[in-house]
Parts: sequence; structure tokens; C-alpha cells
Amino acid sequence: MNCRLMDDSDQQQLTQIIREHTQAAETEFPTYIAPIWDGLDLQDASSVERSVRATVAAISDLVEERSQSLLAALASVDTSDETQSLAEEAMTKLLQHIWDEFVRLLEVVSRKGGPDGMVAIGGSAFNAMRREFLVKLTVRKASFVGGKINAAEHVKVKNTGGRPLAGHWDEMWSYIAVQLYIGDLKPVRQSDITEAMLDWFAQQGMQVGPSSVVKRARILFRRLNHQE
Repeated sequence: MNCRLMDDSDQQQLTQIIREHTQAAETEFPTYIAPIWDGLDLQDASSVERSVRATVAAISDLVEERSQSLLAALASVDTSDETQSLAEEAMTKLLQHIWDEFVRLLEVVSRKGGPDGMVAIGGSAFNAMRREFLVKLTVRKASFVGGKINAAEHVKVKNTGGRPLAGHWDEMWSYIAVQLYIGDLKPVRQSDITEAMLDWFAQQGMQVGPSSVVKRARILFRRLNHQE
């Protein structure tokens, strides 16, 4: 662990790094969730609930990516406990900001005739995600080694089916490709692809984190719609 005392220049650099990363995440948030809600029928309670849960999964993706890049950037300056605590404080504030924005989104959905109870459902899913994320962040804080992030602490995806999950991604992609080709999967929203992927894993008896699927679904949905 780096025990040297930080000078004013270090403090200013750390503050700037934190500001840049948190502001970038705040700016990216609407982009992350826009495909989930575009064209959604707000009168369809089940679709709205799925979108609420997909939004939480997208938020998980966003804060995961930003926390890793933030810790790596901070580690290039200082790896003291104080710096790591600054990262945790910054990510906690970012989560609160995103939650406030999420609540405002759900309130707009409600005003436009959406189903009741979505704030409670979103809150439950968001709080569970936040608890899991903060545990992971604590692990990452402990993984600073010589100014670098220890890649060995990467949290592995659970697999209740008894076989390594990594070898099944190709099978899942093949299934999705066939469903698209024969017309059984006609994604109107990103969440349609996410659900199809999650359904495949469920049919194989495997539990996979939604955030791992949402990122891949987002890439496919954008390419299908020529957004990339």
C-alpha cells in the first residue's frame, strides 16, 4: 500500500479525476436507458415492469464500468486508504444521483398513465443492486496492488447448472441468431433481446447477472438498428 503523504497537487488531481468520471456517468445515464424505454407501451404493466428491471441492470452496468475506470485512474496517482475512500464516497453519491433521476423517470411514467407501484418495484431492485455493487467496490478497494487494480478479483458469474458458463455464450448467441433469422424474435426494444437471452440461460438451468446480458443486448440492438 502506498503510504506517502499527498501534496496539494495530488489532491487537486484526484479531485479532478473524480469529477470527470462522475460527470461522465451522469451524462451517460440517459443514453444507457433510452433504448429500454423508447416506444414502450406504458399501459402494458408487465412491459413497464420489465423495463424498470432492465433499467436497474443498465445502471449496474454503468456504475460497474465507471467504478473500475475511476479506481484505475486514481491508482495512477495514489493508492492510499484515503484515496480509496474518496472513490467509494464518489460512487455512493453517483448512485444517489442516478436513483433520483430514476425516480423522476418513474414519476413521469406514472403521470403518463403507467401502472402504479413502479417506484416501489424499482426501489427494491435498485437497492439490491446497490448493495451488491458496494460489496464489489469494497473488494476492488482491497485489490490495489502497487498502484494497479488486481484483475484476479473480478467477480465471476454464477452458474447453477454445474458447467462453466463461459463456454455457453457461443451457444446463446447461436440461439439468438436462429431466433432472429426465423422471425421468432422481432426485437422492438433492447429489453426484448435481454429477455430472450435471460430466458435461454434460465432454460439451461443457469443463473447469470442481468448486467452481463444487458451490455451484450445493447450492442446487438444498436447494430440491428444501425446505431453503430
